[in-house]
Amino acid sequence: MASHKYFWYFLMIGALVLWACAVALYFLFPTSDYKAVLLIALLIVHCGEIPYTLKLLKGKLSPVTIAAKTFLFGFTWWLPFNKGIVKG
Repeated sequence: MASHKYFWYFLMIGALVLWACAVALYFLFPTSDYKAVLLIALLIVHCGEIPYTLKLLKGKLSPVTIAAKTFLFGFTWWLPFNKGIVKG
């Protein structure tokens, strides 16, 4: 299952939905003390992956592309790319 590209595309869509939910929660509940927790968690986790991914995929794609896709999709993008399941 994890070797099929559609599995990874589904997870990438899930990552985008998670970003959308995080932003929506931030704006829909302006009085909540915990409104930014999901957004901050996503920022920390995905930004934390960028240095590792830049080293791992050095020379395969441009650093800007690697950083942007890692920021949006996290490991659901670079793991199958590194294994050759999906293309850049």
